[in-house]
Amino acid sequence: MKKWLIVPAVLVVIIAAAAVALLVSLNSVIEKGVNTIGPELTGTAVHLEKADVSLFSGKGVFSGFTVGNPEGFSKSSAVSVGAVSVAVEPATVLEDTIIIPRIEIDHPAILYELNKESSNIETILKHVQSLADKEKAAPGGGQQAAPETADKSRKKVIIDELIIRDAQATLLIPLLQLSVSVPLPEIRLTGIGREGAGLSFAQTAALVLKETLRSLEASTVKLREVPLKDAKDALLRQGRNTEEKARNLLKEGLNFLKR
Repeated sequence: MKKWLIVPAVLVVIIAAAAVALLVSLNSVIEKGVNTIGPELTGTAVHLEKADVSLFSGKGVFSGFTVGNPEGFSKSSAVSVGAVSVAVEPATVLEDTIIIPRIEIDHPAILYELNKESSNIETILKHVQSLADKEKAAPGGGQQAAPETADKSRKKVIIDELIIRDAQATLLIPLLQLSVSVPLPEIRLTGIGREGAGLSFAQTAALVLKETLRSLEASTVKLREVPLKDAKDALLRQGRNTEEKARNLLKEGLNFLKR
């Protein structure tokens, strides 16, 4: 092979190798970011198994995403999603503001667990909201973070469209030993962070969680009384000695669930 042909061939190999390295780096950056920042935001275990995003198109899939339950609730996951379709502007991943044209979350499983004080989703939301409030109160609107997380916490995101469809929620009330499944209507949010220079991770998460909690409450409010009545009837069938227990159970459950 002539020498003048060798140089272009070597350049092609180098460029191809660089492209592969960038692609691997992009996905590892996303995975590490989610698995590092997620627990800090929610106060629970968060895990993304794999990010597979094309360096050139910015389109891809996040596989195996879970959000654990807070302390005081069951060991089940609060949210689990098999796959999330995403479209990211790759050049922005390492910049201060990450631009995400589209996120589609299909068939997520959401556990809506209630105890005497609150729900698991509300507890996670309170943790996220507290971080968002700290960011807003901090000088310059930045989050007062530890040195090792300061760079991550300063990052912002813009999400042009976020869709959560075909979600299946499970209303779990351990106090009453009851579990009810209910489908949720589609959640569609647009222009997240577009009015300014983007929103912080905490602000974005709080916004999405608020909409999710609103949907959960609206979708389950009419269903909560039915299993409570069934629980009372089941107790009454056990004998007259359980009548007062059933009455107290129903009263306590309804008072809590109707707050």
